Amino acid sequence: GNHDIAVDDTRALFASYFNTPNIAFDQGGLRFVILDNAHRTVGFSTATLAWLKKEIADNPHARYVIAYHRPFDIPFGSIVGDDETTASRKTNTEFKNLISKATVIAIFNGHLHTYLPYTINGIPTYITGGGGGPVQLGLAAFTKSAHHFLLVRVTGSTLHAETVKLD
Repeated sequence: GNHDIAVDDTRALFASYFNTPNIAFDQGGLRFVILDNAHRTVGFSTATLAWLKKEIADNPHARYVIAYHRPFDIPFGSIVGDDETTASRKTNTEFKNLISKATVIAIFNGHLHTYLPYTINGIPTYITGGGGGPVQLGLAAFTKSAHHFLLVRVTGSTLHAETVKLD
């Protein structure tokens, strides 16, 4: 995430574990895609968007679950503000255009230290950033802010995400 690249913008530590900033794998009839959009002034890089475009073209019948760090198009963004720049807004739009050509059943992200379900392009999207640092109280009025994790179950074509609070 953004805290990781603040100390190592080269992403060398991440690469030592995962080899690439963008990953795809199959599990249980779903195609999981993890993308890098951690840098707020960039959003999704040109390389990430090209990788995603090829991924979708190579797997046209896949049912995708996509994860990335920084959420966007959040409800109440006009009230609480967002973390976007002109460049990242452009790449977010490109991302939404790409996923409109795929079957995406869910999107997961973090960055905000809260829980907030919403939709992007009609796709269930979950901000699940309540596992680590202090809960962001500015969003608490709009969300179920608490330290948590999500228990995700997939049955057939339905994905259900249940919030589990940490004590």
